[in-house]
Amino acid sequence: MLTVGAFLVGAAWLYLILFRDGFWGDDHGLVITERGSDSKPSPVLQPSVVAIIPARNQAAVISASLNSLRRQDYLGALSIVVVDDQSSDGMGDVARALEPERDPPLLVVQGGPVRPGWARRVWAMEQGVRRALEGSPDYLWFTEADVEHEPDVLRALVARAEKDHLHLTSTEVIRVGRGAAGRWLVPASAFLLRTLHPLGLVSQSDSPLVGAAGSSMLVWTEALQDCGGLEMIHDHPLPAWGLAARIKPSGAIWWGLTTASRSVRPLGVVDVWRSVAATAYTQLDYSRKRLALSLMVIALLYVVPMAAVFWGALTADWTEAWAGVVAWTFLGVAYVPVLRNHGQGPAGALLLPTAAALYWLMLLDSARRLKRGVRGTV
Repeated sequence: MLTVGAFLVGAAWLYLILFRDGFWGDDHGLVITERGSDSKPSPVLQPSVVAIIPARNQAAVISASLNSLRRQDYLGALSIVVVDDQSSDGMGDVARALEPERDPPLLVVQGGPVRPGWARRVWAMEQGVRRALEGSPDYLWFTEADVEHEPDVLRALVARAEKDHLHLTSTEVIRVGRGAAGRWLVPASAFLLRTLHPLGLVSQSDSPLVGAAGSSMLVWTEALQDCGGLEMIHDHPLPAWGLAARIKPSGAIWWGLTTASRSVRPLGVVDVWRSVAATAYTQLDYSRKRLALSLMVIALLYVVPMAAVFWGALTADWTEAWAGVVAWTFLGVAYVPVLRNHGQGPAGALLLPTAAALYWLMLLDSARRLKRGVRGTV
């Protein structure tokens, strides 16, 4: 039985590699163009942008994030709004110390108590949007306090948005694993999400799939206002996904990858577990059918090859073992680009099935938490 299953899984991985629209993400990368070019367009032709950072207790990393925004090689009007979401670690003071540097302008807003019925993250974003709209910007760029961007990132985001007339342009940033366990699990978690939710399909206008990464999300201001603003997703535990769902019916969205933006806060296994448990069931639209299908897909695509290899070797059934090796190889071929983006070698593909088994448990924990009303926000 495992032999047949392994061969079928191998065929499934081959199909995914060839026909699943580059689900691992390499074909949807944020392409940085004209690096160092002297033929840049006039600043007059560049849309105005306000970068919004809703942040809470991020004193250790906020300076790196703000400095990366100030280094943006963008010729249009750019300003920055930081919403200090009632931090207790002095983050607001750290950010305000950078306000006197006026290029680009920086404003630190002291966030108020969370409005009843609103998710904390969305309320912080809303306070930033209100201040940003005072300047009537063309775009709002939501990013995070622990994300550092290369100087070309905003220029590339705006160029893609303008070229493809996008209402929402989002990039998934590289998250760094902390310790051996974190380096094992962080890229695996990103890959598993893409398997279940291919980025390329999200970006297709005729696909019902939606999604976005709140770590770097450029939103056309007019599109945000036309869909009713953040009030329409005021209680959503995953605001980027909620906003994408509101915007996509009336305008194009794009969700891709970039190696030009990176989190400066390493993640460990506990951090990844908390993040997945807080959001995974939301990403499945709270559907038991989708949850069951996702659990089945993970078990078949990731666990069966490993089981076939070890059980085949244990029972000296070499046909079964080789079937598992073939399936595991195809799995690794798809995973290697993700490992490369995270600065890791291809040997990490050997551990992907074990990470998938842990992710399987995270999905169950996410459904359990949300069923009990424990909702997280990312």
